[in-house]
Amino acid sequence: MNNTQLKQYLIEADKVIYSYQCPYLAFGKVINFIDDDFVKNNPSNFSRLSISLMLKHIGIDDHRLAMYVWDCIECGYTLKEISDLL
Repeated sequence: MNNTQLKQYLIEADKVIYSYQCPYLAFGKVINFIDDDFVKNNPSNFSRLSISLMLKHIGIDDHRLAMYVWDCIECGYTLKEISDLL
């Protein structure tokens, strides 16, 4: 997995974010880290979603990158903006 693929996933997640109302859910859904059943059965457990675990799921084991993506999300950047920054 490389940054180009990660950028593509972030762009795809940005397009569906309004369906999930949460950047973590949108990203997790796009990379198949979570499914619709998870969303339906755990409507308030989204704080347990880890960017680091999601990146590992797609083959990126880079804690610094995970922290950067997390920090950008928490600072209010859109997933598309984060993709452009990578």
